[in-house]
Amino acid sequence: MPTPRARDAGLRRITSITGWVAAAAISAAALISIGVARASSTTTSTSSTAGSGGTDPGFSGVQPGNPWGTTGSAGLQPPVNPPTQGIGSGQAVSGGS
Repeated sequence: MPTPRARDAGLRRITSITGWVAAAAISAAALISIGVARASSTTTSTSSTAGSGGTDPGFSGVQPGNPWGTTGSAGLQPPVNPPTQGIGSGQAVSGGS
């Protein structure tokens, strides 16, 4: 049977290990959040050249027309028959057998 001193020593060791693991987890989370923040805050140079016609070959500099307009724009068009309310009321059954 282990002695009470062995038990106390084991508890101190577990407490110390738990503290180090918690500190490492907090540090890792902080490093990851700093990396994500830096990655999301970087700006691209194409946004500053977009107004002047742009030097990016994939950017035409032409603004699209009214997407709902009927003047020949190639944007979104409203549906011919918009959706309507169905007949009856729907039922949600949870856990029924």
